[in-house]
Amino acid sequence: MSTHPKTLRGLAAVVDQRRREKDNLVGELAGRRAQLERHRATLARLEQLCASATVSGERPAVHVAALSLNCGDYKQAVLNLADSQRNEVERHDADLQLAQLALTRAVQRHEAVSQVLDGKLQALQREQLQGEQKRQDELATQSWWRGRA
Repeated sequence: MSTHPKTLRGLAAVVDQRRREKDNLVGELAGRRAQLERHRATLARLEQLCASATVSGERPAVHVAALSLNCGDYKQAVLNLADSQRNEVERHDADLQLAQLALTRAVQRHEAVSQVLDGKLQALQREQLQGEQKRQDELATQSWWRGRA
């Protein structure tokens, strides 16, 4: 079972390709996590804005009615925006889970090919050691025959 250098180079290229794929997915996953955190922070800020939107202070009744109406419209707009942001957070969370799954699969593919390459390299090393041992045995046998003659 002789392992050819071409086979080893091909396997090494596949291992390198799988490593690059894994590294790219790690970077993509980090970007998605950062984006999700930004969306969550925006949602938290919107919820704070909604909670702090109130009419306060002493004002004439006419102004209070107009301010209340304006405040209600503002709160409704912020609530709608927060709802939209909540949907974005859910969508990005789902995307993040898919990216994590893709990374897990890429790591598994990389490890599988890496193990095959390691096995081939070990087999090649064993073959080389056996060949060297065989040469040493042949030299020893020749030396022994010469010594007997």
